[in-house]
Amino acid sequence: MRLVIFIATIAIGCASAQAQPLEQLNRESLLPMLGTISVEVTPNFTDSRVDGCSIGFRTLAQDWIYKQGAFIAVNGGFGVMTIKGTYAAYLKVTVHDVDPRTMQFTPSPPAGAYFVAGNTTTKNAIVGSDVVVAIDTNVVDTAPNGQRKYSDQISTDFLKCAQTLLEQSK
Repeated sequence: MRLVIFIATIAIGCASAQAQPLEQLNRESLLPMLGTISVEVTPNFTDSRVDGCSIGFRTLAQDWIYKQGAFIAVNGGFGVMTIKGTYAAYLKVTVHDVDPRTMQFTPSPPAGAYFVAGNTTTKNAIVGSDVVVAIDTNVVDTAPNGQRKYSDQISTDFLKCAQTLLEQSK
C-alpha cells in the first residue's frame, strides 16, 4: 500500500511540475503581445449612406489593479455617428480574462469605460483603481512574436470616412 501511495504522490508532483512550466511558457508567450494587437477603420452605413465611422481595436493587457497581473483582452471600438441629424461620439468596450494555461477567454464586463487624451477625459473623476488600457491607433497588425506592423493609414481612412459623413449629412 505504501508503494501505491508513494507512486501516486510522485505522479501528482510530476503533473504539478509539468503544469507550471506550461503555464509559464504560455504566460511568457503572451508578454510580447501586450499592447495594441490591431486597429481597423470601418464605415457604418444606413441606406447606402455613411452614418458613422468606427475604429475597432484589439488589445492585450495585464490587470494589476484587480487581478494581480492576470492577462485581459480588451476589445471594442470608438467613433462618431449621426443619429437623426445629430453627431455623437461613442465607445464600446468588451473585456475577457485570459487563462494562460488554456488560452480560454472568459467574459469579464467592465463597470464603465471612458476616453483619456492628454489631460482631457470624458469621465467626471478618474480614480486610481481604474485599469488604463492605451490604444495605439497606428498598429494594424501584430505577429505572434509581438512584432507590430505600423501604418498611418488608419488615421487617413478615419478622416476620409468622417469627411464623407459630414458631406452626406448636409
